[in-house]
Amino acid sequence: MTPTAKSSPANDARLFPIWVLAMAALAFLAGCTTVKQTTSVTQREALGSTGYDWDASAAPAGPVTVDVDLTEQMLYAYRDGVEIGRAKISSGKPGHDTPTGTFTILEKKRSHRSSSWGSYLRNGQVIGDGHAKNTPAGTTYRGASMPYMMRLTWSGVAMHIGYVPDRPASHGCIRLPKGFAPKLFSVVKIGTKVRIFGARRAQVASL
Repeated sequence: MTPTAKSSPANDARLFPIWVLAMAALAFLAGCTTVKQTTSVTQREALGSTGYDWDASAAPAGPVTVDVDLTEQMLYAYRDGVEIGRAKISSGKPGHDTPTGTFTILEKKRSHRSSSWGSYLRNGQVIGDGHAKNTPAGTTYRGASMPYMMRLTWSGVAMHIGYVPDRPASHGCIRLPKGFAPKLFSVVKIGTKVRIFGARRAQVASL
């Protein structure tokens, strides 16, 4: 009868490296899974309910520049090349796309109403919304409120406080969260450079 093989210290020693490699491989895969879950959170989601982050102390002095990413619907503010703030935005909806390129802030007003888009009133009651040039007979036009307006073009494109859903929804302006716009307004000036790039995504769900 052939004797049954028994484990020996020598055999165990030869198996030891195999177990070490197996455990290392499992640890590596677990680590990869963790990283994947972390990076799946978008920058917009990471901003939470306020819709923005702001830390002006990150760069106390220096020139301010602003980047607007239409694809990701995000705005980034830099001072002296250091990011001091970021926020969700809502840019132009289909048919009213926000223009791309490099602009400068032409005007700043804490309280402003649009000369292009707003509401039609009859006897003090709103009866509809639309462009100023289409104001129905017998009604008056009231421009949409644009608090903390930072004008980018004389044709009506500006950054200002507005409703920021998870999609492009404006008539071309760049809408900003209520808490963020005053902070950005306080650090930009006439002549501040604003770079707008990217394109509106067709699928709202991808924002």
